[in-house]
Amino acid sequence: MYGLKIITVNVRYTSRHIRYLLTLKGRPPLRLAGIEIFVGLSEVKECPERLMIYHSTPQLLTLHHGLRIALQSAQATYSILCEAAD
Repeated sequence: MYGLKIITVNVRYTSRHIRYLLTLKGRPPLRLAGIEIFVGLSEVKECPERLMIYHSTPQLLTLHHGLRIALQSAQATYSILCEAAD
């Protein structure tokens, strides 16, 4: 029961962090929020993967699946933005 509570807290924290990342807006002078969002979501993606090893919940599976799809669809744009930023 204690382990489930820890997982629930981690899922809640991860969801809040993702929400924060998705509300980032570009800031002058370069307006690179897209790059920051992609990097942040890439880092966060590891958390649900690690939690699913111990206990898989429907929320965790949905979170993981959504992140994976979003990152895959944005990969090409991210690469272009990185090249343009350099």
